[in-house]
Amino acid sequence: MKSPACTTIPIELMAKVLQRLVRRGLLASHQGTRGGYQLARVPTQISVADVIQAIEGPVTVTACTTDEGSASSSRNATCAIRCGRVRERILSALGECTIAELAADPPPAPAARAAVLHTHL
Repeated sequence: MKSPACTTIPIELMAKVLQRLVRRGLLASHQGTRGGYQLARVPTQISVADVIQAIEGPVTVTACTTDEGSASSSRNATCAIRCGRVRERILSALGECTIAELAADPPPAPAARAAVLHTHL
């Protein structure tokens, strides 16, 4: 098995990533001389969040600690709530983007607009 020329990922790591994607139901593997991998669902039904969580595990936000390295219970609770909100927003954003969108041609660049300088004398 050869790694595609456009990647620098070791074969062993690529195999582990592909196995994780198969276990999470994002890829289907086929054995044999004509075997390989294919998407298990249509690209519009696979979010970036699905892929990240399949490879890396649950998305987490680093816990808050004090300068001394230990978190006080009230500060820790407040931080945990805030970190939870951040995590949910990250997951929401990643969940809205599909691999179909990533694979699509980029949208055309917006037309250049002339800059306007407003001065108040």
